[in-house]
Amino acid sequence: MYKYGLGFLAFLSLVAPSSARPRIQMTGTEKSAGQSVNCYSNCVPHLRARLMPQPRSARATETPSLVGQTVFSYVDSAHQKLDQRLVSYSAWNGSQWTPAQVELNAVIEEEARRANLDPLIIEIIVKHESAFNPTATSGVGAQGLMQLMPETASWLGCSNAYDPIQNVAAGTRYFADLYRQYGDLSLALAAYNAGPGNVAAYGGIPPIAETQNYVASIGGEYLSRRRKRSA
Repeated sequence: MYKYGLGFLAFLSLVAPSSARPRIQMTGTEKSAGQSVNCYSNCVPHLRARLMPQPRSARATETPSLVGQTVFSYVDSAHQKLDQRLVSYSAWNGSQWTPAQVELNAVIEEEARRANLDPLIIEIIVKHESAFNPTATSGVGAQGLMQLMPETASWLGCSNAYDPIQNVAAGTRYFADLYRQYGDLSLALAAYNAGPGNVAAYGGIPPIAETQNYVASIGGEYLSRRRKRSA
């Protein structure tokens, strides 16, 4: 994964402790509620060739119902409180891994509040990326609930991408940065999935089937479920 554009190549390395418990490997063929998850999320530079097989003459695509759509702020959202969702994971206490649980949607609500984003969009991203599985690992190495690549997790200060609290905090900040950069739901989702460099190269949503499906699925679900807070 890289941060802003093709020029961002300097990331700190993240070395996961060898004592971490086995992690579930997931690929682009896995399904959650009928949707593909974990494919190419937040791509790294060396995957550009896989993600950009089309000639430069290929044109960016648009999803008409999503063009120009925005994400509600935390203040405006009617989803400041989400349904409770308890998840289990392994926590590192400084000397060993111990079983732990966390109320995931409370974490999402708090991080969305800090980023001034509708908590609903973060919940939907987590659902599509990992099916709410903190130990999810994609075939290209994306990790945890919001499927962060190790380089980006490290850059965002996330030392353990399989820790739900750290992962959601880092992933929410990253998506919030993208959304502020583009001011558009579809472009922020495309950049989160395929990388900002691909969005810049094609001047919009890249003509990559997985990215197009990602934007349509998450964006469509958000638009169908979002509600504005009553005055």
